[in-house]
Amino acid sequence: MSNKEVARLLGITERTVKAHLGAIFEKLGVRDRLQLALRVGAAATLPADSAPAPASGASSPALSFGPMALAAGAA
Repeated sequence: MSNKEVARLLGITERTVKAHLGAIFEKLGVRDRLQLALRVGAAATLPADSAPAPASGASSPALSFGPMALAAGAA
């Protein structure tokens, strides 16, 4: 989804979406949505008791996504 579509769905501004994405990219050590998708995909293939390797040697909490993405039809 585009930033505009996400903003409309969540009832927030496009600028807020950009700010949140920027924070996510920084924390996970990725540059863009493609790298984020690859990182999430890799995390989804790990066994339930495993966690993805932290980016740049820093510790990061496990990724958690609610059902909203599925309900919204996001791909």
